[in-house]
Amino acid sequence: MMGPFFFVNSFFLTGAGHGIYGPLAIVSSPLGLFGIHNAFWGLLLLWPIIGFVMYCDSTKNKILSSGVMFIHYAGILLIFLGENDWNDWSNYRKFIGVLIITGILYLISNIIIWDSIFNKRHNKQLK
Repeated sequence: MMGPFFFVNSFFLTGAGHGIYGPLAIVSSPLGLFGIHNAFWGLLLLWPIIGFVMYCDSTKNKILSSGVMFIHYAGILLIFLGENDWNDWSNYRKFIGVLIITGILYLISNIIIWDSIFNKRHNKQLK
């Protein structure tokens, strides 16, 4: 569910090249390491894959899910610490309201992901 929201939201925020790309980099990480187009279109696949893996009920899948999320977070660090097109901070003030909403939804989605990885009740509801 979050993938399509982040896709549409990122499309809006990029403003046909005149907006901001940081939120796209965050929600699509680590795909953003491979360029804007890969980040944008890969975003539609990234979150459903994370969702599928995290709901599988086995220790191996919990480790895999945790690894995927840590790779996601490491990609965010690499994107923002490196020299790239994602670091244009000049237009962020124009989009502050949308950024706050995006940030809150991103944090909520991450809390749900970690809760789902480590809480078996979600897995039992799917069976």
